[in-house]
Amino acid sequence: MDLGASVVLGEIAEIMGAEHLLAARATSADTSARLLRVINRVETEAAALGLDIRGTQPSPGNIRGGLTTIEEKSLGATHKAGERTPLEDVIGYAAPITRKA
Repeated sequence: MDLGASVVLGEIAEIMGAEHLLAARATSADTSARLLRVINRVETEAAALGLDIRGTQPSPGNIRGGLTTIEEKSLGATHKAGERTPLEDVIGYAAPITRKA
C-alpha cells in the first residue's frame, strides 16, 4: 500500500550489484543515468585510492549470516525501498527531497 512516503537509499555500497534494477525503475532516462553515474564515480574514486568496494562485500558478518555475493546483499538493501516503487530522483548527499512519485 502506498502511503505517500519518501524512501532514501543513502549508502552507495548497499546498492552496488543491484543498481541496474533500480535504474530500470527510474521515472526518466536522466534519473537512471544519474544513478549509474553516481555508482561509477564512487567506484572509480575508490579504485583510485586502491579500494575495491565490490570486493569487500559482503562483509564477514554478512557471510556468516548466509550471504555469498554483493548482489545478494544489495537485493536485500534495495528491497527496503519497495518492490515496485519508482526511482524518482537521485540527489546529492544531505540534499533535501524535492520530488515525490
